[in-house]
Amino acid sequence: MEISTIIAFVLGWGVEKFFDYILKTQKEKYYLYRLKHKTKKARTNVSTYPNISIIAEGFPFFCIDKKQINNNITDKKFFLSLPPNHRAQLINVDGFKTDQDVILNYPNIQHLENILKCSNLKEIIEECKVQIAKKFIERKDGCFFNGKLYGISESDDYSRTPDENESPILHLSFFETDYYTHRVMWEVCMELKRRQLIPSQNLNLSQLNEQFNVFRTSLGISIIVEIPLTNEIILVKRARNTSYNEGKEWIYVSVTETLSETDYDAYMNKINIKRWIKRALFEELGLIEDYYEEDSIQIYDMFFENTFYQDGLTASIKLKKDICFDTIKEFRGRDSRLEIADKFTIKIEKQAIIDFMLENKDVMREQTIFSLQSFCLRKNIKITF
Repeated sequence: MEISTIIAFVLGWGVEKFFDYILKTQKEKYYLYRLKHKTKKARTNVSTYPNISIIAEGFPFFCIDKKQINNNITDKKFFLSLPPNHRAQLINVDGFKTDQDVILNYPNIQHLENILKCSNLKEIIEECKVQIAKKFIERKDGCFFNGKLYGISESDDYSRTPDENESPILHLSFFETDYYTHRVMWEVCMELKRRQLIPSQNLNLSQLNEQFNVFRTSLGISIIVEIPLTNEIILVKRARNTSYNEGKEWIYVSVTETLSETDYDAYMNKINIKRWIKRALFEELGLIEDYYEEDSIQIYDMFFENTFYQDGLTASIKLKKDICFDTIKEFRGRDSRLEIADKFTIKIEKQAIIDFMLENKDVMREQTIFSLQSFCLRKNIKITF
């Protein structure tokens, strides 16, 4: 073969590969553009989730392996003390060690009183401490033990990846707190709502990062487990004795889990998101790595739920291709008996999901609806009702 023929062949092959690359790149850009457009259009139907503030959106998702989620543990701490008359009953219980309030680097109570125009906020907090302390003593409403949690001091998705897609990067800054403090502050929020002292409109990111970050005492994750073999997802009914359930068996996505000290990586001084997700799958569904594809983890959105004043992430993960629901249905995790009353599946089909949501909307939290919609948007399925 002549040299000119070889050169022509190589050039032809190179040109073909170049145009294949250009075509693939343009397809990816068009997909991201369409996703952003569809997401924006779908989000305008705010009546579907009127109490959700969308804090960050991944297009199509935040990739953990590509470092699109950055987090750090700050030196900020927020721990509320036990009420004096109940301290003796709880102080020796594991997790209750604080005999005075620790509100480091946060707006002081006087400042918060001015923001809320509430002159007796200190009294309200003390009253709520008593209510929650009693629940721990009586072991009611999910108050079975007091573990360390991480709250959000700041969050945003303003940074971008240094590639042509310029995808958002989610930044999270955490402070140390505990479950008791979280429950007290939630009770404070509910009391402020009853007195109409807290903003009636949804809080925006600026408010959450500044005046109201003292209320951001937990971060949860709502994970949808997908079954590729049967094109289904798993949903659950939460047990009646879990927190915030008001005696109902509310329908949630496959797994809902709060970030805790177990998920802290001491070597990196960061939260290990994958460890958190793996722990959640094991503790709630009894799933170990043999049954799911770790590389299929996708983090979609971050939101703030303005009814319960809690931050959350939406996410999904796929079971391995040969795993069906019957294989894992009877698996039990450490928290299954306490938190899950039933497990079932629905098809990943537009009408099936809409019909299910219409039939069960009275027992579905807004975070469940929002999580389902976040998942469906990435599947090119628009669901509204």
